[in-house]
Order: sequence, then structure tokens, then C-alpha cells
Amino acid sequence: MFKKIGKAIRFLFLSAVWTAVLFTLSRFLMKLIWQFDILSFKQWNVIAQYWNNNGVIAGFSDYMFFVALILILYVWLKGIRKVNSINYFKLLLKPIEYFSNRDIQKYENMDTHVVIKNISVGEKLTIEDVIKDRIKKEKATVAKDAESLRKNISQKIMQSKE
Repeated sequence: MFKKIGKAIRFLFLSAVWTAVLFTLSRFLMKLIWQFDILSFKQWNVIAQYWNNNGVIAGFSDYMFFVALILILYVWLKGIRKVNSINYFKLLLKPIEYFSNRDIQKYENMDTHVVIKNISVGEKLTIEDVIKDRIKKEKATVAKDAESLRKNISQKIMQSKE
């Protein structure tokens, strides 16, 4: 429950900050280009009266003004989504990560270092595989012992005949 409340507070705070930034910027641009204050009730009344008196969108500037008003709403909604999807904790740790990686890069460029990540350990064996290998080794040693015993006996026989 606290997690949901925390997410809601985060969403509302970031949305409020984004709204303030966007409307400040758009208010400045609208005043600069069309001398229209989007936060002024009087200017919205002028537009409403013009529209109600069968006003017509005539020139390129009027079309661009209309598109700008629609785009403000679109950018506001997309911006809220984007602002709330950013991980700000990671963003704050970026400088620390950068300097840490820079120090690591400095030591990686030295010639006398060893890279451990490429050393392979080998394949994992089951108990049955270990037992089979042990039996094969024992048979091989017994066979070698028997063979060497036969050689010794045959050499002694040959020596006794001579």
C-alpha cells in the first residue's frame, strides 16, 4: 500500500514539475510569436467570441497558432509519460559511474594485467562419470601390472635357458 502511495506521490510531483516547465516555455513562445498569453482569461475570451461570431481560420499564421495549441496538449501528455519513466536515481549516479569506469579503464590499459574472465573451469561431471573414469584407470593400471609381470617372467625364463 505504501509503495502505491509513493508511486502516486512521485507521479503527481513529476507531473506538476513537467506541467510548470512546459507551460512556462509555451507561454513564452506564444507571447513571442503570436502575442498570446495562454494563461490569460481575457485572451481566451477573445478567441471564443471570434469563433462564436463565425470567425474563419484564414492565413498560415492562424493555422500555425491552432496547431501550436493542439501540440501543447500533445507534448504535455507525452512529456508526463516520459518524465515518469525516467529512473532519476540512476541519472544521479551517472557521474560517479563515469569516474569509476574511467579509473578502471586506466588500469585496463596497463600491459601487466591478467584477464580472469577468459579462464575456463571445465565441464561438470556427475558421480557416475567419476566412478566410470576411476574404474577405467584401475583396469589400465592392473593391465599394465600384469603385462610387466609377464615380461619379467619371460625374461627370467629366457635367461635361465641361456
